[in-house]
Amino acid sequence: MKVENVKTVETLSLFCHVSGIITVFLGIVVILMDLVNNDFNHIQIGFFILAVGYAFVKISSQLSAVLRNEQDRMAGGA
Repeated sequence: MKVENVKTVETLSLFCHVSGIITVFLGIVVILMDLVNNDFNHIQIGFFILAVGYAFVKISSQLSAVLRNEQDRMAGGA
């Protein structure tokens, strides 16, 4: 893999991880606010936000795994 492609994927992985952590935190906040206000008709939005954040974190972990695999392949092949 080219060096500029590795850097791009690393940046994308970092962005996904940070945005996922922030989104998970916001989802938890929305869920807790809905629980405190007894607004059970609105709580599914908090769960959706939480799920989207979790998806971003999982995408980040998959990108990191691809990078590690590619770096191991390049180190072993050289």
